Amino acid sequence: MKRIYCAASEFLGTLPIGQDTDCRFDVALVDGSGDVRILENAFGQF
Repeated sequence: MKRIYCAASEFLGTLPIGQDTDCRFDVALVDGSGDVRILENAFGQF
């Protein structure tokens, strides 16, 4: 998670309002049969 947060921080720094940009982390879980489950806002508030 730390690496993802760091990458997001770098990206947000390139946006007009930087770190004040609203964002969230969604996770896509795919099982062996190809079924997909989406976890919205998987890391909580960022």
